[in-house]
Amino acid sequence: MVREEAMMSVVYSLGCLTVLALLTCSSAHMPAIPKSEKLSSRHEQRERETSHLNQLNTSALNAALAFEPYRDLATKSTAMPGVQQQRPNNILFSPLGLVSALALLCRVSGSESRSQALEALGMAANSTQESVEATISTLTDLQHSLTLQEGGGGGLQPFERRHTGLRSFKLNATTSVETAMMYRDDSSEVMMLYDTNCSATVVRMAFSERLASLLLLPKGELQPLEDCLSDSRMSFWVSNLKPGRAEIRFPKFQLRKSYSLESLLRNAGVSSIFSQRTNFAGIAKKKMLELIKAPHEVMLEVGESKLEDRGRPDIQLDFSVPQRITFDRPFMLIVYDDLTGIVLLIGRITDPTDA
Repeated sequence: MVREEAMMSVVYSLGCLTVLALLTCSSAHMPAIPKSEKLSSRHEQRERETSHLNQLNTSALNAALAFEPYRDLATKSTAMPGVQQQRPNNILFSPLGLVSALALLCRVSGSESRSQALEALGMAANSTQESVEATISTLTDLQHSLTLQEGGGGGLQPFERRHTGLRSFKLNATTSVETAMMYRDDSSEVMMLYDTNCSATVVRMAFSERLASLLLLPKGELQPLEDCLSDSRMSFWVSNLKPGRAEIRFPKFQLRKSYSLESLLRNAGVSSIFSQRTNFAGIAKKKMLELIKAPHEVMLEVGESKLEDRGRPDIQLDFSVPQRITFDRPFMLIVYDDLTGIVLLIGRITDPTDA
């Protein structure tokens, strides 16, 4: 008997961000995956998105699908049995990719897996089909809206290619590597703060009109900062950022990471879909299937702005010594939607030369 396979894919691409979450099942009959109804106009789409955004439990989503999986990955990478590691590994994954995968599972899974997926999305297991579809449609519309933000110049602005040069990046107390380091002077304001509780500098930079990144540079070791991670702490950072001027150096890098979707979702309480016989009643006549592949792959490329420098605005003379913030040691980053607060991407860079 020949086994046929069907692959359900959730692809998220935004400028320099690419997220791919795949669910591959074996089956002989695989009808088309149901899709949300197309709206008749962008105006209607915007109205529906706005009306449902407030219903999303973004705090629960970020806690279950961003900070808890990150903490689990960080613990595993620094505590491998029988291996004495010199430094922790790079980490990068997409909570929004996990949200997309869970939304898909809500539509195609049987009762047990559906209940687990709903709870991970911050919804009650006994939610009505109407409320489930409304939430999934909201998430789909949100993802579509963020994808439309891709049209900008790309890159972290306003870093310029002509200022990039090789500099040392400290992997640990005794080891360094050379990496391309971008530079931004203090001629324009940046939103930032120093969190004394977490002993870290927080810098906000924009990817696009709606997407922003929090760049987190610890004063010393990375672990105390990682121990601070939570949705409430992120809210504190975003709410308390203040404008200031600083010279910033930030590494230029490209990072690609792949994880098992199972390892990322089990902490969120989603486990039944990874059993040998799973009910995928929404996509197959043969309801009991085996999930044979579920990778979660993310790629992040950070570089200079593609926009040409068209001259600088006049600035007032300032004879004070500007603050210098240099990301020349392990740091964290969080890419998020400024409108909803949902985390799109979270990770740590311990070695920018390790792609």
